[in-house]
Amino acid sequence: MPADLYLDWSGDLSFGPSNDLRIATDVAFSNQRVVRRLLTGPEKRDRSGNVTQPADNLFDPTYGAGLNRDIDGNMSAAAKAERRTRINAAMHAEPAVDQTQPVALDFMSDPASNTEYAVIQYTTTDDLNGIVGVPS
Repeated sequence: MPADLYLDWSGDLSFGPSNDLRIATDVAFSNQRVVRRLLTGPEKRDRSGNVTQPADNLFDPTYGAGLNRDIDGNMSAAAKAERRTRINAAMHAEPAVDQTQPVALDFMSDPASNTEYAVIQYTTTDDLNGIVGVPS
């Protein structure tokens, strides 16, 4: 399994017990990979095949669900359904997620910050319970 540095949301790198950079393990590793996939934007093309928005990941233009592009966007029923489809596809594509277990997805609002979140519960391939919340 590849190694990722441990990085808290809106945080900074941290040190491990021997003063080296901390490595993400177990659920933290899976959560970081899921959040990365959900917030990374894939390339967008128009009907003629022209790139209208470049990919966030230059090495894999199809990677990601692009939720970062939806923050503060329309949350109509149709927009929620479209985001739900993209989130489910991203969770299905993520190797850290156990594909034999269901993924639970709900949208929640924070009236204080006027922010809408997608809250996703899933099972890792190590049979651990993961949960992430990402702005949408």
